[in-house]
Amino acid sequence: MGNLIKELEVVQNNYKKVRMDYIERISKKNKEYDYLSYNVPIGSEIIKDIVNMITDGVTHVIKDKELVEFNTTAHEKNTIEHLPVSGINNYEQIRTAISLKNNEPIKNLNFKQIWGYSIQIIYQKENEKKTITLYKKFSYPKLLEKGVNLYLKGDVYKRITSEIISIDSAVHCFEIDNTMYVLAPTAFETFFNFNELYKQFIDSSFEQLNKLDVFENFEEFVTNCKESDTLTRRLVKVISEERLQNVKTNIDNVDEVINAFSLQVTFENKKIVYDKSKNAISDIITLIKGACVYGALDKRKYFAVDTKSLAKIDG
Repeated sequence: MGNLIKELEVVQNNYKKVRMDYIERISKKNKEYDYLSYNVPIGSEIIKDIVNMITDGVTHVIKDKELVEFNTTAHEKNTIEHLPVSGINNYEQIRTAISLKNNEPIKNLNFKQIWGYSIQIIYQKENEKKTITLYKKFSYPKLLEKGVNLYLKGDVYKRITSEIISIDSAVHCFEIDNTMYVLAPTAFETFFNFNELYKQFIDSSFEQLNKLDVFENFEEFVTNCKESDTLTRRLVKVISEERLQNVKTNIDNVDEVINAFSLQVTFENKKIVYDKSKNAISDIITLIKGACVYGALDKRKYFAVDTKSLAKIDG
């Protein structure tokens, strides 16, 4: 991580040009998207403040963290994930939009349609010009939409009639040398539309999982999971770690776990019976992922955020 922090110091001390773009996402058929960018002209007097704020903010987030490869199914605490931009959904479309010299004028932007923004900082490192691009998933603040926005002129507050934009240090990811560093995984996945990829992964696994025959109404269960981005990610983790196969292998223990941990799960004829009106879908996921555990030290029952198998303990 030290090399990355040093690179950010070079950015801060040797920046040459800064460009900011608001990004609008436009839905197409087949769950695909187009992107438009709107260049945000920034006054020269505040560019240094913006560069310092962002580089200091990113440095604060990444310091003392471990750099690890991006994991679609689990994000460990105190880590910063990275991945090649070639593995990012919709990256090329967004990159193309913000690279246009003649993009849309800011006056044409409907601020309520903002999907996010990017800030590109061109900087000098030795004899090479380089670029760091920072991205943030962003929605126009509802407070600005509903409130009356004022500014002080002399001794009197007057109404602001133009749109207000905001920039802060809390970016969600940034790219250097074709590598993306992820500071906020959920926002990053939303910005680049990873959830559609996750849903495609679930759909491609459906037939194989359904054949395990551990569920009654499995299709309805999967459909309802896919209505929530959080449940979609949890289901992807369950599938990737072959947790349903584990349930099949240990089907005789399921009823005992449901009762011991008071889960809202129906289990009949050695099958999990899904009924949206009776069952808590999050409890079913918790059961399947093996998150009902006993503490080795105090023998108490816990719901674990994540589990890692070490070895099967006999007796």
